[in-house]
Amino acid sequence: MSTERALTYENLVSTAQAAPAGTQAFQSTLVPLLKNWRTPLGAFHAQVLGNALDAVDLQAAALVFMQITADALNLATTAEHVDMAFIAVTRISREVDLAQLAGCPEVMLRLAQALERVGRETQGHVRVCEALVEMVGRINTQMAATRGQPTKAKGKSASRVESLAANSNQGVRLTPLHTECLKQCVLARRRELHQRVMRDVVQVRLDAFGDLTAQSRARAFMEYHLYAGMVCVGLDDLELAQQMWHLVFALPARHASMIQVIAYKRLLIVGLAANGQKARLPSFFAG
Repeated sequence: MSTERALTYENLVSTAQAAPAGTQAFQSTLVPLLKNWRTPLGAFHAQVLGNALDAVDLQAAALVFMQITADALNLATTAEHVDMAFIAVTRISREVDLAQLAGCPEVMLRLAQALERVGRETQGHVRVCEALVEMVGRINTQMAATRGQPTKAKGKSASRVESLAANSNQGVRLTPLHTECLKQCVLARRRELHQRVMRDVVQVRLDAFGDLTAQSRARAFMEYHLYAGMVCVGLDDLELAQQMWHLVFALPARHASMIQVIAYKRLLIVGLAANGQKARLPSFFAG
C-alpha cells in the first residue's frame, strides 16, 4: 500500500475537518470532492480504511464517514472484511446526524448501492435489511421532527404524490436508503422484518423528494412503491399493496417503464385474487 493512497483518505478527512456542514467551505470544497470521489484503493486494506474511519467525527462529518464506509463495503471480499465494514454501518445507523446528510445525494446512493452489493454477493439480505431499517428509522424520526405532524400515512389517492415537494428540508424525505431497505426486506423473506419495515418505513408518510439526484428521483419513487407493495403482500395486506402499486403510475412519463409494467402485472394478479376483478390503471395515471 503506497503512502500516496493512504494520504488520499487523510486529505479527505482533513478537508472535512476544515469544512464543517453549514459553512461556505462545506459547499465549495467538501461537496465537490465527495461528488467526484473515486476510491483510491484497488483492494480492501483494513489499516487504511480503519484509520480513516477512526479519524472521522461522525457527528461533524457524516457524509465523509458514509463514503469511506461505502468504499469498505464495495472492496470487501471476505467475511472478515464485511464484518469490519458493518461495524461502521452500525455506527451510521445509531449515530448519524440528519443535518449532515443534505447537499450530496451521491454519497447516500453509493452507500445504498454498496449495501445492495453485499446483500447480493453474500446472500446476506437479512443482515443488510436489519442495518437499513435501523438507519432509515432513525433518519425518519429526525426528519419527522422538522415537520411537527403525525407521520402515519393516510388516504388512498394520489394526494401522497401531489403533496411531495421536489426540494425541501422539511418533513420525511425519500432517499436511496429508503428504497434499498424495502428491496432488501423483500429479498430477506422474513415475516418479522416485513412487520418492522411496514411500521418504520412503509407506514411513514413521505413529504418530499429528499437526497436524490434529479436523474434518479422518478426511478427511486417508482421502485419505492413497487417494493412497498411487495412488503404489504408479505403481510397479507392486499388492499394497501394495491394502493402502493397504483402510486407507481403517479409521476409524469411519456412511456411506461419496466417498473410500471411489473407493478401492473402484480396489480392484475392481486386484484383477481382479492376480488376476482381485473385491475385498472388509476385515474391519475400521468403516462
